[in-house]
Amino acid sequence: MALKQKGTDAAADPKKRRRVGFSGIDAGVEANECMKVFIARNPDEAGSANSTSLQPFDLNHFFGEDGKIYGYKNLKINVWISAISFHAYADISFEETSDGGKGITDLKPVLQNIFGENLVEKDEFLKTFSKECEYLSNVVTDGNVIKYGASIDEDSAVEIVRVELQGAAAFLYCRLVPLILLLVEGSTPIDITEHG
Repeated sequence: MALKQKGTDAAADPKKRRRVGFSGIDAGVEANECMKVFIARNPDEAGSANSTSLQPFDLNHFFGEDGKIYGYKNLKINVWISAISFHAYADISFEETSDGGKGITDLKPVLQNIFGENLVEKDEFLKTFSKECEYLSNVVTDGNVIKYGASIDEDSAVEIVRVELQGAAAFLYCRLVPLILLLVEGSTPIDITEHG
């Protein structure tokens, strides 16, 4: 005959109740709350929160149906856009990741979807300030001046130039599309290869 040892019943002894903890379901964070976009005019402004801040109309619609990012604690996404070449660099920081029931949002493909080929690593982003410093002037030299005049600020002038969307101008347009999608509500890119 086998002897069985009686275990102590935790429910019988009020001092020995089992405690069961459940981790909370991740409520997520809205992209508008954790993501900031800046314009950098020079390499010193790249990576600095003192850069000129942009107010995108709505970042949430890039992050799924509910517009939330899941799985990150104290998530901060700072994106700098070069005022010279319109390339973008994203700095993502967080304390930890954990799957709180809704998975962990993969941020890289979402940012790639927003910024396309403009999203580059920090080293390449910093090089664009010297490598592409004449980018805009090269594009507009092939254009026709439509209007030229003094602006409100006496030290600067405004020049409106019409350029054909081919060659360098087409690349400029492609680099501006992400910025337009962030700043103009309801905007959609046009197909520049379509003639007519």
